[in-house]
Amino acid sequence: MSPCGHIVTWLTVEAGQFLSGLNAHGDADFLSPEERQKLSTLRFSNRSSSWLLGRRAAKTLLRRACPDLTYLPETAITIANEPSGAPVIQVDGRQSYPGCLSITHRLNLALAAYCPSPGWRVGIDLEQVEARHESFLHDFFTPGEVETARACRGELHTLWITLAWSVKESVLKALGAGLRLDTRSVEVGLADGLENFDRRPAQWQAVMVRSPLFQDGCCRAWWQPRDGFILTLAVLAPDARPLPPDDVCLIELPK
Repeated sequence: MSPCGHIVTWLTVEAGQFLSGLNAHGDADFLSPEERQKLSTLRFSNRSSSWLLGRRAAKTLLRRACPDLTYLPETAITIANEPSGAPVIQVDGRQSYPGCLSITHRLNLALAAYCPSPGWRVGIDLEQVEARHESFLHDFFTPGEVETARACRGELHTLWITLAWSVKESVLKALGAGLRLDTRSVEVGLADGLENFDRRPAQWQAVMVRSPLFQDGCCRAWWQPRDGFILTLAVLAPDARPLPPDDVCLIELPK
């Protein structure tokens, strides 16, 4: 283990960085045969473009973070999915590659995060900051979260709802379930840096999170604002192990 703790590497990829192979009619020459087959089943261009951008982000991350994948052709790496939807890394058609990968995308931006530590789980999410109807709170948030949202005024109200929703997604991804579980099974609390978000540099800030799905302290979550989006990342330790705040090292890789 690294002296700074368990390492989680992550990066962002914008569609404009890759002008070829990011549409259903392009050559998509970085895809494995299995991924090409999956692409052929995606009927709508927006869906296929987002899916391709997510795969581009994931493969770029893996080849930079994993020395044994650096010089491997991208076509030898397959990002498959478990029945739950969680991504699985396969190399040359073999069994799943070690570590946990998470992918998210919105509009022309994709994020990927990877943790190589055995048994550790990571989830990453990306949401555009936008107002949501009051019914959204009642459908997906706990009574405590509704109270917290109503205590936030003005722009902070929209920001906190977006942040809390994104944290829920990240935590549920780390659990390997995604939105197949009730979002109210994860409760989001106070978020560091929220009130000064527009004066802070883009960096991870801690978020309180609790759930009956795991013991207190074994899951940590962070958030940061970036160009009209909220980025969130959650890490879940194995075997309900308490996770000190300084036991995880979040490293952004260059684009």
